[in-house]
Amino acid sequence: MAMTLGMVPIIRFGVWNVGAILIFLVAFRHVGFPLFAKLAMAQALDTHLDQPLAAFAAVTAGVFAYFSAFLVVNNIKVGLPLLRPVTTPRLLHRLSILAFLVGFAANLELALRINVQTGAWNISNFFLPCLHLALIAGAASAFLKSDGHRILDGWTLTVLAVEVAFAFVQNVRTPILESVLALAMTDAAFHGRFTKKQAAITIGAILLMIAITPVILYVRNVRDDLPWGERITATASAIANWREAQSAFIAYQAAEAMSRDFSCATTVILTTSLIASVISMIRMF
Repeated sequence: MAMTLGMVPIIRFGVWNVGAILIFLVAFRHVGFPLFAKLAMAQALDTHLDQPLAAFAAVTAGVFAYFSAFLVVNNIKVGLPLLRPVTTPRLLHRLSILAFLVGFAANLELALRINVQTGAWNISNFFLPCLHLALIAGAASAFLKSDGHRILDGWTLTVLAVEVAFAFVQNVRTPILESVLALAMTDAAFHGRFTKKQAAITIGAILLMIAITPVILYVRNVRDDLPWGERITATASAIANWREAQSAFIAYQAAEAMSRDFSCATTVILTTSLIASVISMIRMF
């Protein structure tokens, strides 16, 4: 049933339909691939599944949800948006302040965690991009106030500085690049084109990310268990001693690479031995 639901959109709309491809890939990933893999390994379909019927039923329900959404999207006429667009500078500024307060609280909660590498998610993670929304709304407000002459003002620079500060506290690079891209895209959306200045700023941000990558990864990999206050100190110290941090990070990566190479070599040897044993058994028969 799951594979049928996954293949019907492609049969109906063709292999070039992005939605149809997505539904098929979801069905194949969770049902088709295990099916062919188990057949190839001569295993029963319920092998290594605690509740096989419930597991495949859950996947079927998920694929059916994708399938239903796909049918709805392809059979309704798209009209006007449900919400009015915010176009006045005052409303945009208020929206920016509200989004900033929500995003600041969410990012602060994440920053106060002892281990920034934790995989545990909570409600705060869903509100982290609100800082981006605050930046975009602030830039749009500044653009309208200045009649298209600038997208940066005191408030927008404050939001940008907070985004960069939280990125360093959490030892991540992506939010910084996303912030620069958000400003460039906002400016391009109002002008209807990309300018050389926007391209230069974006390239400069990418080069900056490349330059600070050793520092960010050094603090993240070597000192990720520090409290947030000590992480700030460690990050500032690593930036001040950039060459030492880079050398320490390269040494750390080299040690990790040696460990991975040893594990890979062991896996290759065991796999080769297993294949040789199977070939020997086949020859015996």
